[in-house]
Amino acid sequence: MGLAEQLGDLLDGYFKARQTAEKIATKIGVEQLRPSCHRTKNLERDLKHVLRTMVESLDCTAAGVYLLDDATSVLQLRTMCGLPLESLAAEPRSLETARADLEAMLGHAIVLSDRQMFELWQVPEMDFEAAICVPLATMTTVLGTVWIYHTQERSFSDPQVNLLEVLAGRLAMELESAACGVVDPASG
Repeated sequence: MGLAEQLGDLLDGYFKARQTAEKIATKIGVEQLRPSCHRTKNLERDLKHVLRTMVESLDCTAAGVYLLDDATSVLQLRTMCGLPLESLAAEPRSLETARADLEAMLGHAIVLSDRQMFELWQVPEMDFEAAICVPLATMTTVLGTVWIYHTQERSFSDPQVNLLEVLAGRLAMELESAACGVVDPASG
């Protein structure tokens, strides 16, 4: 077997492992929401589609969904787009010190146009230059937060932030529906 074939096999294995890790993380997140309820079979695909839409709509680089645990004490990355696979294995972040997430869960989007405030706001992914944190919530339940990242410093307009908030609401509805066994007729 040549070096090129070995490299191809190695890359194929890497991508399969990444897909498996993301599926497992998504399932764990939904089980944390309501362990006794059924889940839709296309949840992972639906969540990834919305995250990809968020990233592409703002010409950003990556996004992540951080869900609260049952005790509402930590946030854990459960679904992502454009982040390194290692991010899924990162230790949960304490809600007590997650300033941006706490503020977002109160209903205020946090917009960080450059890295200057990343440490103060406890941005989960520090390898970026700009970020936005919006709440992941339904009308009755706060599930966590959604972070959007960009590799360059940039500002975000109010309409862009509003779009992210609407799309985060869609993610929350998908998660809540999956946790309660509600199947969207459009998703089949």
